[in-house]
Amino acid sequence: MSVAARRRGSLYFAVLATAMMVFVVGMGGLLAARVHARSAADASDVIAARFCASSAIELALLQLENDPYGYVAPGGAGWQPTLALNRGACAWRLIDADDNTVATQVEGKLHLQGKGTARSAVRLLSVTLLARDRRIAENVITGGDMEGGVSWFTNGLCQYQYSPATPSSGAYCLAVNGRDDNGYGGPLQNVTAKLTNGQGWDMEVRMRTSSSPEQAVFVFYLTTSGSGPSQTTIMAPAQTAQVGAWTKVTATKTVSWSGTLQQAYFGVTTAGDQNYDIDDLLLVPSGTTGVDLHIQPGSWKQSVE
Repeated sequence: MSVAARRRGSLYFAVLATAMMVFVVGMGGLLAARVHARSAADASDVIAARFCASSAIELALLQLENDPYGYVAPGGAGWQPTLALNRGACAWRLIDADDNTVATQVEGKLHLQGKGTARSAVRLLSVTLLARDRRIAENVITGGDMEGGVSWFTNGLCQYQYSPATPSSGAYCLAVNGRDDNGYGGPLQNVTAKLTNGQGWDMEVRMRTSSSPEQAVFVFYLTTSGSGPSQTTIMAPAQTAQVGAWTKVTATKTVSWSGTLQQAYFGVTTAGDQNYDIDDLLLVPSGTTGVDLHIQPGSWKQSVE
């Protein structure tokens, strides 16, 4: 083979090698661009999923604050219906912090979880809520949970003691016994400074009787001055309390008087003389509803599902 032919062959291979290098570099650049684009898309999906999870938390807080009694725990994992957003979807659920199960009501310590999805990206946000029934915050009865530490007045002949015998909630209830046969004997609390003339009141208590079902009665005893001291008894009949079983009884009553209020006592009793137990006594202005929700500081958490 001539020298010229060998030179042409060498030149061919040099050009071919250069072309292959250019091709490889080009394909590598294209692949890198595709990987970069995919990474950018994945990062964008993660951001969108986080946004959806945050939106789920905000949506849950709005719904729970506006209608806490309308909360219904779904079956299964407890997720509320998924809501579609612009670039993804979100859902939320409530978990009872005490037993780590789906919460059945908006009360106590709860974990609120928000889930956001955007294509294959899934992000979870969690925050701890402290939920308190607004009626408890507005309750004018001191020690209405019957956990002790409060001395009660009594009407008629009766005795009371804080009892650990199967309370409705907490560790104690108030056991009322030794009642006379004149009826309506029971523990009372002074509410003179807490009443407003013409104010409507919602009343609630858990009650159980000892020997027979009997109607519960909420009662106000008022002493007023005007044309001379006078006493007024205002009764608000409620539901029938059952024997040995806690019964929630409620009533609503407007309390008004003439002259100047000197003393006011409030309690819950029955017309008979049998023993009874009470727990979780509430006296709140009529129409008090809702739940106060407080986010526990430092409880925000994020995870990947």
